Amino acid sequence: MLGELLSQARRKRGLTMQAVSKKSGVSRGRIAQIEGKANLELQTFVRQADVLGYDVVVTLQPREKGKEALSVLLE
Repeated sequence: MLGELLSQARRKRGLTMQAVSKKSGVSRGRIAQIEGKANLELQTFVRQADVLGYDVVVTLQPREKGKEALSVLLE
């Protein structure tokens, strides 16, 4: 799920896994694992998104009507 987002973003930017690896400091093999549905640490996800030109925003969406959603930008 999250890895697929990174894969889509990488492809839209026309970047190879190797290019993202060099920019993010995450090994090419680990990028392949992440994009292939492996578990990943949130910090790694944020770092990859940053290299690809995206911010990561986490939103807690309430199930009950009338409650306010809570969001935070992860850095």
